[in-house]
Amino acid sequence: MGKTHPAYKAIQSWLLGPDVQFADGPNRGGIVGWLDERGSAVFLYPEIMGYYLTWLAFLSHAFGPADEVARHANETLRWISGQLASGGAPPTRKYLTYNETCDWRNSGSFAFDLAMLARGVAAVRNLANECERVQLLEKLLDRLLPFCTECRSFQAFRSDSQFLSEEPPRWSCIQGPYQAKVATAVLSTNTISPIPSQLHLTAAAVYSRWREYSRQNTLEGDHPAFYHLEGLALAGANGWDPDAWPVAKDAYLQIIGMQSPAARMAPYFNGSASENRSDVLAQALRMGCILRSRAGLDSPVFDRKLQHLAEVLQQFVTDDGAVLFSLSPPYRHKNVWSSMFAHQALCFYEVVNGGNSLEDRWLQLLV
Repeated sequence: MGKTHPAYKAIQSWLLGPDVQFADGPNRGGIVGWLDERGSAVFLYPEIMGYYLTWLAFLSHAFGPADEVARHANETLRWISGQLASGGAPPTRKYLTYNETCDWRNSGSFAFDLAMLARGVAAVRNLANECERVQLLEKLLDRLLPFCTECRSFQAFRSDSQFLSEEPPRWSCIQGPYQAKVATAVLSTNTISPIPSQLHLTAAAVYSRWREYSRQNTLEGDHPAFYHLEGLALAGANGWDPDAWPVAKDAYLQIIGMQSPAARMAPYFNGSASENRSDVLAQALRMGCILRSRAGLDSPVFDRKLQHLAEVLQQFVTDDGAVLFSLSPPYRHKNVWSSMFAHQALCFYEVVNGGNSLEDRWLQLLV
């Protein structure tokens, strides 16, 4: 890859630094979800550890292998393995400042989180201890099996608490088009190591179920909508569904309010940075770059949209390279997944803005 934008270098350094991964102590190897405005880590986040492993694999492929990247990968696997050693699943959020049972998310497990963890473990095949990595991947895939229903779908959330009578009405607790990314994450592990047939058949059916969702329904420009598009992109980049690109293209144009050349961006992506959250902006920029590279979205109007997204996103990058979740209190925390999304989005933007195409391997390692 060519010369990087200074924002990337800062984000990359921060993500590889001591603020993000514990270097010692009982939480050694753990990846934090975010740091509060005082700079204190609030919780460890297993889903984000899956993202982190995938991001490390992307970093190694895009910029070349490095001992530092391999060290971070092995330390992350060490933490995950320790959490699974007792036979249970790690808590959704392992809080460092208060009792984790106070968060309803820790009353069960999410298929999405386990799928992202499994995908990350699979992605670092050439970076981590192979024996530990394979054993860990098998354990994570086994934990996904109970989420497979008889009708070949993924149950989104499985409660293990008698105190939670029903799941909160949140997108992450119900089946939906975002599960296209769950399905393709699971399927991607099969390219590294065989997965249980029930899991493979379920993942293929889930992807097929949600593939056409945007053809009949309107997508909002939110977090789960971009997960849906990312699922389509992963299917296209891996060659499982080459025809996914036009589906993703039409849905993306709908989301950003650009179905016609004269259209303005949807309100969510207009105006000042304070009106947005950085993770969704980064997802929007990253997906726009992917579709510019793979789906022929290369008009001057579209390029101005990408430039706008890149400029607004960079307003969230702090002097030390962290990416703020929001510019408005009380959400001005330094967010780790926003930082990974932003790093990859700005990297993709540099490539397509320079008139080049994105490599399949980069897209296969979409965080």
